[in-house]
Amino acid sequence: MGLIGTIPPQLGNLSFLVSRNLSRNNFQGHFPRELGRLSHLKLIDLSFNFLNGKIPSWFGRLDKVLHLNLRNNNLTGVIPPSIANLDLNFNLIHGNIPHK
Repeated sequence: MGLIGTIPPQLGNLSFLVSRNLSRNNFQGHFPRELGRLSHLKLIDLSFNFLNGKIPSWFGRLDKVLHLNLRNNNLTGVIPPSIANLDLNFNLIHGNIPHK
């Protein structure tokens, strides 16, 4: 897509968003907390960007998310236990894999 910068917090205002592919851009920085309001989200692909920091705990509260692709970023932190299909290859994740 060729998008550059941070993920716009206004994306969190799209309350009925179900699927979003934002892979292969030049997004940098952290996840805006406003994305935690996307209660209908089922799939989000943010792979191959330059996101960094910890995976936000609010990802675990998005109970409809079935697929979360965060591959090829610079993320750290704990894996959300409620995600059904998760790709975190090529990140800096540490800790235990959730049992759920």
